[in-house]
Amino acid sequence: AALHSLRHPFVLQLGTGQLPPATFKGYIAQDAFFLRSFAKSYAHALTKCTDLEGIQAFHGLIGAVCDELKMHVKYCEELGIAAEDMERPNPATELYCNFL
Repeated sequence: AALHSLRHPFVLQLGTGQLPPATFKGYIAQDAFFLRSFAKSYAHALTKCTDLEGIQAFHGLIGAVCDELKMHVKYCEELGIAAEDMERPNPATELYCNFL
């Protein structure tokens, strides 16, 4: 099943540069929303840590997600994606982020 995802049209078009710009913009906006939710989930997990090792681990994970989010914000600026678009998840993104 995981290998099947490598042949998904989105992945193939992204890899060949044939992904429609509107589709890529939508993906970037949704992924930015997801990354913010992911960072919050890591932060919540960090509050449950009782040892320094766990705190340091989640600190590193949050930092990595924030670095990736910076890249997405830059993409949004370059592609003309409005900040509001990063605030509006589609139904699937919202359900997944609520699960986190």
